[in-house]
Amino acid sequence: MIRGGSSWRDGWEAIVAGSPSVEATVVSRGVVARVSGDMDYVTGPGLWEQFDELLVGGAGFAVLDLSDVSFCDSAGLNLLLRAVSQPGG
Repeated sequence: MIRGGSSWRDGWEAIVAGSPSVEATVVSRGVVARVSGDMDYVTGPGLWEQFDELLVGGAGFAVLDLSDVSFCDSAGLNLLLRAVSQPGG
């Protein structure tokens, strides 16, 4: 039961606020990607799409700057391992 005029959508605000973003900068033959937000089972699919774009872009290497990641669980770590195991990762 939802009280106080709240709606079911209010619970999603925290998830959206923690949504990750990837800001990529091309350097030499590679790319530096600054990741911010949460890396977890909820945000993983959207974050993987962004990683995949970087990996298939033809860069010789990719560096991930995780200094702005506010939370990372085992799903986030799995995402990093998946990225490393991809060709070009």
